[in-house]
Amino acid sequence: DVYRGAHGVVFMVNPQQRKSWEYVQEKVREVPRELYVLVVAGFKDMSIAERAVPSDEIREYVLARRQEGMLVDSIEASMLNQYGMDGVRKFINLPFLNVQRVALMQQLAQNRIDFDHVRSELQLIVEEQNYGAYVTRLREMKKNRSLPAMLGPNEDTTLPTEPYI
Repeated sequence: DVYRGAHGVVFMVNPQQRKSWEYVQEKVREVPRELYVLVVAGFKDMSIAERAVPSDEIREYVLARRQEGMLVDSIEASMLNQYGMDGVRKFINLPFLNVQRVALMQQLAQNRIDFDHVRSELQLIVEEQNYGAYVTRLREMKKNRSLPAMLGPNEDTTLPTEPYI
């Protein structure tokens, strides 16, 4: 699969050669719908008379694919004087930004799960709080010398003398 691992596709068309355009039309339809596609019609510096494929034909084709749900755009360019290259560079950002957006959305979804889990745990702790039982457990641990290091040997005063409920 030529598109496996791809996030975007750029097709170059030589509008002086109809076969070039027909090839791109055929290949655009094979691109998976989730990939961004840019059709670049080169040789913008050449005269209209030298074109076998009018610019409007390319734009109409791209518009029709877009209406079918494809993520496709077109741009005219000239490698002679770099016309249109700014648009190509902008296009190259789209797949990267989409990958970044998907990763952030996944992180947000995991954050929501983690947030809800911690809220549920906190709610259980709040509902089950019983200071009297806690103090009684600390006293028993102190008697059995299994009290954790949180209370030192001279810290009996931190334990209340009467149970709180």
